[in-house]
Amino acid sequence: MRIVQLVPAATGAARVPSLHIAEDKFRQRLMKLFLLFAFMVHLLLFSKAQSAEPKLPWAYYMTMVNTCNTADIVLLKGDGGSINIDKANMGIIKEFITDNNATVITDAPTANIMCQIDGREFISGQIFVKGNEGIVTFTVNDRRYANRLSEKGVEFFRSVIASL
Repeated sequence: MRIVQLVPAATGAARVPSLHIAEDKFRQRLMKLFLLFAFMVHLLLFSKAQSAEPKLPWAYYMTMVNTCNTADIVLLKGDGGSINIDKANMGIIKEFITDNNATVITDAPTANIMCQIDGREFISGQIFVKGNEGIVTFTVNDRRYANRLSEKGVEFFRSVIASL
């Protein structure tokens, strides 16, 4: 077996290492561009698909469904009107408003809701119903939350609006 060692010429010695360095820099730049491109594609594809708002924090949700003793709902669609839910019927709030986050509905609100503890507002929000879907949005400490309405809640608001 014969070992041959190639030694670059004096004029080519400086060019060979710089060529490898240039190729490495080119590959690094190409990789950075590819990663940037992949990141931008990810943002474009998933920014609209993941427009679900976070759900109301657990402590607020549990206080709303277990401690609030009255709720006022003002209907904004149809001929309008209002519904007052007293302490004996507050269980429907838990039946209507789920603890699941929801995608925001961009239509005009169907109703406003305000839940109270002993006559003082605890939390208020807007109810949106569109087709077979419904959500309730709340704003707490300048942050927006969205909880899904149950099928029963959507049916209730659709029937109330249709009857007005």
